[in-house]
Amino acid sequence: MSQGTSRAFLVKCRTFEPRIDLHEASRLLRMGSGRVLSALDRVAHYDVELRMSIALRVRTPCVLRVDLTRFVASRGVEGATLDSWSDPDPRIERTGRASGSALAAALFHRAIVDDASADPLVLSVGAAVRAGLPTSARTSLVARSVLNGALSEGQIGGAFGRSLANVTDALMVTGQSGMRGAVLVVHADARVELVVDRELVGASPRETRVIVARRFGECAALAIGRGGEAELPFASIASLEDPPSFVGRGGLGAAFARLGLKAIVVLATAVVPDPARAALDRELQRALARSPRLRARSAGGTLELGASPALRTSAAGLQSPNEDEIRSDGLSGVAIDAFDALSQTSVAKKGCDGCPTPCGLVFERGHPRGATRHLARFGALNALADRVGLALDDARRLLERCDELAIDAKEVGSVLALARAVSRNGAAFTLESALLQLDLVVERRGLGAVLALGSHAAAHRLGVAPRAARGSESELAATNLAVRLAADVSPRGSDPMRTFSFSAVDAASRARLVSTMDGVPLPRGAEDPDDPAGKGRIVWWHENLVCALDATGFCAFSAAGLLSDGVATLDELSRWIGSKEMRESSSPGRALLALGASIALLRRDITTRLGVRLERTLDAVLDHASMRREYEMLRGIDADGRPTERALSALGDEHILDVVNALTGASRAAETRADPEPTAPRFGRVLFCAGGPLGRALDRECAFEGLFPARLRECVDALARRVPFAAQWLVLDGRMVPQAWRDGHRLEPDDWIADGERIDLVIAVGGG
Repeated sequence: MSQGTSRAFLVKCRTFEPRIDLHEASRLLRMGSGRVLSALDRVAHYDVELRMSIALRVRTPCVLRVDLTRFVASRGVEGATLDSWSDPDPRIERTGRASGSALAAALFHRAIVDDASADPLVLSVGAAVRAGLPTSARTSLVARSVLNGALSEGQIGGAFGRSLANVTDALMVTGQSGMRGAVLVVHADARVELVVDRELVGASPRETRVIVARRFGECAALAIGRGGEAELPFASIASLEDPPSFVGRGGLGAAFARLGLKAIVVLATAVVPDPARAALDRELQRALARSPRLRARSAGGTLELGASPALRTSAAGLQSPNEDEIRSDGLSGVAIDAFDALSQTSVAKKGCDGCPTPCGLVFERGHPRGATRHLARFGALNALADRVGLALDDARRLLERCDELAIDAKEVGSVLALARAVSRNGAAFTLESALLQLDLVVERRGLGAVLALGSHAAAHRLGVAPRAARGSESELAATNLAVRLAADVSPRGSDPMRTFSFSAVDAASRARLVSTMDGVPLPRGAEDPDDPAGKGRIVWWHENLVCALDATGFCAFSAAGLLSDGVATLDELSRWIGSKEMRESSSPGRALLALGASIALLRRDITTRLGVRLERTLDAVLDHASMRREYEMLRGIDADGRPTERALSALGDEHILDVVNALTGASRAAETRADPEPTAPRFGRVLFCAGGPLGRALDRECAFEGLFPARLRECVDALARRVPFAAQWLVLDGRMVPQAWRDGHRLEPDDWIADGERIDLVIAVGGG
């Protein structure tokens, strides 16, 4: 650390003493499945490490609580405790014991029940992270949203979660340090200290990583950049790796800054895979490697989504109100091939530990102080190219600047689109003008002072109404009712893979959708993106699943690929990633969904207690009130989004899913569509088109000759035989893998196709 530019302030915290006696230890040891652990003879050496070991074995979560105000005032004598977690409400207790985001929600819920003005930041890890599972390295972060005061939750990957898991299940931080450049340091034995380094003030995540490594050596850390220090409501938190990853949902970076923290550092080794799970982990690894969608995602690094107009909006997110004034035409001018070409310029791949299909593409650019590396995902690039009106490579440069400032690129796209809308000529930004305007936003100068409020608040301040999905979007995506409903009803806002119904978007057929959602009757038309039938139950089911996945810390995108490709059933997935109790359940999939339903309902209750009425931004698009009513009935909420007492009574219990039984009589899952009578077959040709790795295998377009009309499935099977290199992307275990689209309409495998038609084949996991 440079002596000339930094000042160190160090507060030592006492080593925590155990707060439970031998009788309590014995009780904990006997919890769970009634096991009596052999650790009783070690109680004489009972300390924090043993206490945490006991708690983790019996699934009693540990919580490290730090009140920064008390901690600083007492110079570390008070303000930090490590305790076994419990809640006086048995419903919350049942839910929170799952740890991960379930525990984070339970802690936040208790905080606001005890004090409505409470403003904690909770960081937690789930069972899959603790077990060191492949592609499970996510930390859940929960705070009060800077944007609207509602609950804000995000997940961030990297080493931080696996290191935190060796110390505690959750870290809950409250109060304020009152300092700039403050770093909260958590040691392996749960000691806490606070270090202040002025050199960190204004540092980018890359610079912070260098300073932190110099001070603490190899460690896991999260930090904010200038955007967080400026408390922008769309500031991100960065995981300090090379390159860093980010989470910015609801302005989590600003919530971090409100505590007076620049970074949180964990000085503990990462958890290692549990040897007792070796066979299960090998099964999971093989399944991940078999999924065509995950292999396509790994090859394209999410940029393969550029070949799918059906998935573009899902990936970019639906985040704004519903008017028409803000527009940009950048993406319409970005050729599909440009995304593929950009992916070929990456220098490396980055993924979670143990993942056989890493999906992060690393790009590198020279810099006076050394090369800089950053990740570029489709959702962020799409938002910047579309909303700001930049060429794709310029959008990547703007994304790099967003990462340096640690601010959310999608919201940057929206505020810059707003700047275009109110400018005199409305001309598209050049890269230089976009970078200049972005600096004005961070510095809150000129128009930037208004834009720094975020696109919603700024639009109201400027008297401009944003449009439903910022930037240009295809008519196809605009009519995907499952995606629209998911964005409209979710209490966590519009966030890809956190709300949208991936099977409804990604699955190749109705049969695949029905199989994935086994146990939920689907009416005729549920698979049609334009048909409101069954959309409420589709969104309810997927929200349950994604909430549960986030609680475990397993990658939601990996789960989407496994289920959409039929590589795994929900029971198999749950057995691989769930807790021991879930694996031993007679129906692991049902147990996983019940956990997710409880988390979703608990978040609803938190939103109600915060007094936030979520803005229904998409009602103008959702003409079909039946979709919303179906969702509300299944979720157990009233028309204002408040949970009913009957629904709350089922929190943490599998019976929370029993409400789906009410759908049985109204469904017609066995109905099939009547096919038109085909005309007499004659020789002809159909053009199959694709992007990503399938497109490369087919040279983008492949003319298929034969007798038409013909069933789509039969043609794809024949195409796989004629082009063996493409077979791995076309057929898996006798099932057709890609989605098929004709003139903006999705086809089923048994649909007829005719001579002269163009068929677009899409293989992708939406979101990213």
